[in-house]
Amino acid sequence: YLSKLQFFNERDGLVSAYDRRGTTRIPDYYHTTDGGKTWPIKLSMPSSNWMYIHHVNKDIAYGYGSGSQTNDSIIFVTTNGGSSWKLSKKEQPGDSTYFFPVSGFYGRTRDTMFLMSRKGLLRTTDMGASWTLLTDVMRYAESLANPGVLCMDMRQKEYCWAITAHSFIRSGDNGQSWQHALVLPDSISEYLGFSIPSPRTIYIFAHAKYLPEPIGFRELLYKSTDNGNTWTSHLVEPFRCYGCAVFPSGRGFGDRNNDVSGDYYYRTDDEWRTSSISYYNQSLRSTITGYFFLDENTGWISGENYILHTSNGGVDWVKTIPVFAESPSITSNYPQPAKSGSIVTTEINSRTGSARLELYDVLGRLQQVLFEGEINDGRRAVRWSSEGAPGVYVLLLRDGESTASRTLVVR
Repeated sequence: YLSKLQFFNERDGLVSAYDRRGTTRIPDYYHTTDGGKTWPIKLSMPSSNWMYIHHVNKDIAYGYGSGSQTNDSIIFVTTNGGSSWKLSKKEQPGDSTYFFPVSGFYGRTRDTMFLMSRKGLLRTTDMGASWTLLTDVMRYAESLANPGVLCMDMRQKEYCWAITAHSFIRSGDNGQSWQHALVLPDSISEYLGFSIPSPRTIYIFAHAKYLPEPIGFRELLYKSTDNGNTWTSHLVEPFRCYGCAVFPSGRGFGDRNNDVSGDYYYRTDDEWRTSSISYYNQSLRSTITGYFFLDENTGWISGENYILHTSNGGVDWVKTIPVFAESPSITSNYPQPAKSGSIVTTEINSRTGSARLELYDVLGRLQQVLFEGEINDGRRAVRWSSEGAPGVYVLLLRDGESTASRTLVVR
């Protein structure tokens, strides 16, 4: 099941692929170097209950997850494309500073990153070495349990932006304090999302209240070309644009799911005043799961088991079925948590035949090599005796250039 797409140029990109293992949906991340035709590189993940990963570029990435048997909130950072990860922040539910992430990472520079939590906005300015909790944004939150931040954009030098269902706000001091950039008009019931395609141009999609017939329920598109100081608006196509994008030329793309006749992906050239079908998927079993555009001409769409690519603004789409790397896996470690030892079961690509199983602490320091050598039948169980202090450790299995990881908790 393919999900989040991200591309850095026309050839290098990432995709998350979900697989059901027991009752937990665990995403794997793969890297392509041919525009999405094949995905030969599987990135190593530092936690078995991984939730989200965000790449600043091909090398620097942030991720958050939780302990495999705990509710700890953990942030990791990598500077080598995912080959290894370092613990950036960890809190337990009983800690006074415990945070619980409620949305993804939002990057401003290679060193500055934001993460929305139930207690406020977490910010680092030193690539994860330390984090500061900023609480002023909570004045606009829907509730403390669920702040309801739909999305943020921190890429501008002048402002940081954020939107909830009823507030569109901006910060001029790197997220420290926030003010309304557009007060919700009486004609609007909720905001749906926003995009900033150029330095001073902002688009906001909003759901209008019921209008007299023959209009009925419609969406509005708000536009500012002076960084949010003044706004214009117009009615757009009558569907909810949660996944819509607009570029300065007026071209845009967006998806709409129809449970009866399949999935539609739309294109506009006049800021959604009108639109046409850019791609139609007749299969009811393979819905559109994500999209990513480098510019108004070059982009990708992911379905449950396919990827589409366009280089002419959605006029034509090339469909490919991704070929993923055959990667090693750590299928289990029992018991978990461990007291005096654990049995670790591994699987590797049988064509390779050799592997190395390592144990790291959460700071990325190698503690022990548990096994290194040939695995003739592709599987091996390794018995490990605990010699370290109680805490969270990471098992890393290497099979040639591919890796797999799993959390091991010692009490």
